[in-house]
Amino acid sequence: YIELKDVVRMLALVALCVAVGVAAISLTALSWLQAAAGRGLQAMLVAVAFVALSLTVHAAWARRRPRAALRVPMRTAACMLAVSWLEMSAAIGALYVLLPSTTMLPAAQFALMFVAAMLLGIVSHAPGGSGGFEAASRSAMPRGEAAGLFVALLLYRLLYNVLHFLLAVSWLAF
Repeated sequence: YIELKDVVRMLALVALCVAVGVAAISLTALSWLQAAAGRGLQAMLVAVAFVALSLTVHAAWARRRPRAALRVPMRTAACMLAVSWLEMSAAIGALYVLLPSTTMLPAAQFALMFVAAMLLGIVSHAPGGSGGFEAASRSAMPRGEAAGLFVALLLYRLLYNVLHFLLAVSWLAF
């Protein structure tokens, strides 16, 4: 039996992980674009400042500890940042390698496009962001092979959504 307050806390934790992942990936992509423009030191300083600021804000927030707050220890928060970044990087990489070469964007621009499309998919409230994610991806990509992009998006959905679902169901069955 799970109480409603525990469900709300779990949902808050998931939302926090998504927000942290989006921020971390966006910062990484923007830093990468800055480094490509010859401003590598500034990009690295911005990335370090983001991590330091994130952990400082978390520490200040954790000290207050309102009763209803989601309490996450500092070590767990740092792990959440790393896992969120890795998970979102894997999702971006999975779709990036499936794209046909005619529709390729530079990796950093593609990462920003992916994050924006993912957020539009979340906002659409469709199951799995279906439709919103694909439409945003299609409109952000350079004109080219629409069929190849569609096949890549379909394979991405199969690999990244259906495969994970089947693995979770099989794990829960045992």
